[in-house]
Amino acid sequence: MSISQPTDGIDTYAEPAVLGCLLQGYPANLISLTPDDFANFRYARIYEAIQAVAATGLQPDPITVQAWLEEKSATQTDPLLRAKYRISFIEIADLYGGRIGEGFEQLLISGNAPAYAEYVADAAAKRRIGTIILQVADAAKAGTDTADLLSRAISQLQDPSLQSTKSGAAQAILNRYTPLNLAELLDPERPEREWLWDGVIPAGTQVALVAPAGVGKSFLAQSLAFALARGEKTFAGIPLAEGHRVLYIDRENTEDDLRGRLFALGYEASDGLGNIVYLPSYSAQLPMLDTREGGRELASILDAFQIGVHDLVVLDSFQRITEGPENDADTLRNYVRCTGEMLKARRVTVIRLDNTGKDVEKGARGSSGKRDDVDIQYVMTQASGGDADEKRFTLRPDKSRLGDLRSLMVTQRLDVDGRVTWSTGDDPLRGWIRDCQQAMEMWGLTPGVSVLKARDTAKEHGRKFSNEVLRKAVSEWKDLLKRGGGPAGSSVLVPVDKPGSKRAGETSGTPRHTPAPEDTNMALTSGDDVSERAGDAPGTPRHVDSVQPICRVCGLPIIGLGTDVATHPSCDDPYEYEGEPGE
Repeated sequence: MSISQPTDGIDTYAEPAVLGCLLQGYPANLISLTPDDFANFRYARIYEAIQAVAATGLQPDPITVQAWLEEKSATQTDPLLRAKYRISFIEIADLYGGRIGEGFEQLLISGNAPAYAEYVADAAAKRRIGTIILQVADAAKAGTDTADLLSRAISQLQDPSLQSTKSGAAQAILNRYTPLNLAELLDPERPEREWLWDGVIPAGTQVALVAPAGVGKSFLAQSLAFALARGEKTFAGIPLAEGHRVLYIDRENTEDDLRGRLFALGYEASDGLGNIVYLPSYSAQLPMLDTREGGRELASILDAFQIGVHDLVVLDSFQRITEGPENDADTLRNYVRCTGEMLKARRVTVIRLDNTGKDVEKGARGSSGKRDDVDIQYVMTQASGGDADEKRFTLRPDKSRLGDLRSLMVTQRLDVDGRVTWSTGDDPLRGWIRDCQQAMEMWGLTPGVSVLKARDTAKEHGRKFSNEVLRKAVSEWKDLLKRGGGPAGSSVLVPVDKPGSKRAGETSGTPRHTPAPEDTNMALTSGDDVSERAGDAPGTPRHVDSVQPICRVCGLPIIGLGTDVATHPSCDDPYEYEGEPGE
């Protein structure tokens, strides 16, 4: 709402706005107005009632204020005064709801009450000075002394109570709005951007994941959320951030759907999933998030379950958490105003699931504003290829405020024992990153190596990697080793299944494969990642069934590209993959 500085001694919107803020809970004792400051006599009586109710220790609201006015009216002997205190409940409720003008409705922000009060006080001072000026003019015409009237006008301008109201309002503004310190942004020691899912989901952003109905976006989002909440080091072979809680609001899936997926992912009751708060559709009904009630309720949920900065909130799905028409741009605007801005202000990470329309390439169905609202929009489509036990999906960044996001291929595999795993082993860029990490370890480099050192060492060994691959390989290697893991293909032991151990969700007697004898120098097989598997005890070493083929050019093992590949892509053609060429 835009409230301009009053110029005629009357502010049409500031008076009802300050009353609305007080009715919504802003402390009445922090507003130093008087009933006489209101030009509208009905607003003056409502303000008088608000202060009287607050003085009793009760919270002023439409019910308590209207009750006080009725009692006050009944005690008046003068019919005119009795009528002045007769104000309907509907009129007071309109102020509480932000309806503060003819056909005008605005979402009031109660914290702005001091600013509205300043406008009211300024307008009241102008009215008083204007009255005195008229009296001076009348006295001059009558030939009487005007000195006393002029002195009163000057004292009005120097009224300390008016000045304190102004300074208090200004201080309230300074307390609520903190300008960004641009010098801190330029500090070389400032931490780099945090990623919840490295290179895919930046922490603190709002991300839309859109796909045709039934493709599997909910399963992907659930799998990522469970892995993050459980504290796993990676998901699909890509590093995850540590120490984050998850709120998953599910309006799509049934309890049986969720149970089946948990078992398929290998989880069991003893697994540590205390960091995820899962609110299913049948729990207490959350008001729609394109309403003020819904936004306030969600804020209360975040506080109650301690979902804070950079934690993850998943909304599954957008069309089921909003009540407005899907094709109406006002639905999205209301969601942003009531909920989206609150989530952004809290700096939580949001993944918002949505369905595509008939044309998948156009992204989410409905209003085009859905795409404009988020920081990143991924369009998820099922890719061709793979066998009967795997599905491949492409996550294409259809829109991004970050300029360096790439499409990602994610593979969902079904094991012979019915367990589902996710990997990015078939993604070209991920293959290059694993290739680079394996090479760095073979060359004797250690975690924390600089990108420049890694590039120079690669040149010495006749290998070329793009700058993007080197940056990601060095960063991920350092992060994984710091957390107790290692790069794909590393000889560093990482937590996985014990040989012949029972996997989560299996019953006693379930037959297991027997892996090859232990060899800590053995590289990982194609398709394996370094993530800790659900149900494993910490520190369980991984063993694999076979070794990789050896590159005929450089003589190093080939990781993540299958057993029938003869050379590394970078040895065969360093400029083959679509990306930034190496130097």
